[in-house]
Amino acid sequence: MNSSTLTCREVISTSLPASIMTGLYTLEVLTGNDVLLTSRQVSVEEFIPDRLKVTVTAAPTTVRPAETVNANITALNLFGPPAAGRKFEVEFSLKAKSFSAKEYPGYNFDIQAGSGRSALADLAEQFPHERREGETDAAGRGAAPYTVPDVRDMGTLTGTAFATIFDETGRPVNRLATFEVQTQKAMFGIEQIGGLVSTQKEVAMQFVALTPTGKPTAATAQVTIVRKLWETVLERQGDRYVYNSQKREEVLLNKELRLSGVGKINFRPLYSGEYEVRIMRPEASNYVAEYFYAYGSGDTAGNSFEVNNEGEVIIEADKPKYEPGETAQLLLKTPFPGRILVTVERDRVLDHFY
Repeated sequence: MNSSTLTCREVISTSLPASIMTGLYTLEVLTGNDVLLTSRQVSVEEFIPDRLKVTVTAAPTTVRPAETVNANITALNLFGPPAAGRKFEVEFSLKAKSFSAKEYPGYNFDIQAGSGRSALADLAEQFPHERREGETDAAGRGAAPYTVPDVRDMGTLTGTAFATIFDETGRPVNRLATFEVQTQKAMFGIEQIGGLVSTQKEVAMQFVALTPTGKPTAATAQVTIVRKLWETVLERQGDRYVYNSQKREEVLLNKELRLSGVGKINFRPLYSGEYEVRIMRPEASNYVAEYFYAYGSGDTAGNSFEVNNEGEVIIEADKPKYEPGETAQLLLKTPFPGRILVTVERDRVLDHFY
């Protein structure tokens, strides 16, 4: 215990005995009559430096599907000689790497596998971690090979080689190295269209093909435009019948598009409804998609939109957020025709429409 007279701000230092036990200790500040002012916990731990100097590199740093990457390990003892005969483990894993290009900020490059599901979801289940074991040679070196799965059209993945080397006492020393897996030569993107467009008017759709480093490249792409139709069917559930909406896709356009960096297609939606634009490598299953709604008062049919069978009104906005002064376009999807009251509210009703 140290006692001192403190001014407004004071620094007090003390030395811990070399024989002190490791663990949590509490520092307390008390007044002269032992009234606790404040306290703080500190941890005393014994620091033991690593007995090994370990470096891990991945070679090559960029690979393609079905190619092999090697995790090269070099281990030296604390005072310099090679750490020969040391056991090591290397665990390889893959994870998604998002892609964007600063020269194309308004483009969507997210890869999907259908039904709005990301093709990069659950990568750990698609590609389980793989472990390699070995022992360093007389020079303190070791290598662990890993063959990349033969996957296509998943953008660029980040691979990790997590190495664990054990010293003579069995204490582990961990290091890691990363590498890139380029599963496609061209990254396709679609310029964001916007949530709501008018029927009977052409919509300009811009596409782009980039290298994995974000540079324009020449490539052939498959462009598909589908319209989503909603059919109401009567289904039996146990001893009762219920009405359910089922989605059906109608392909409106399916063509190959030769891109020299940027390409364009003009499309005129004839009917109200939900549309999806897809771009992919020909014969690929994964694609990049952009969605939009088209609406025209005289071009709407009963199967144009999904409706709620419980009588709820679904509201779709043309943008996720707005700046002050902007105009919001709202699409109201109702379960039956009729007159509808729309209110704009915050702490009170700001406006209303019929």
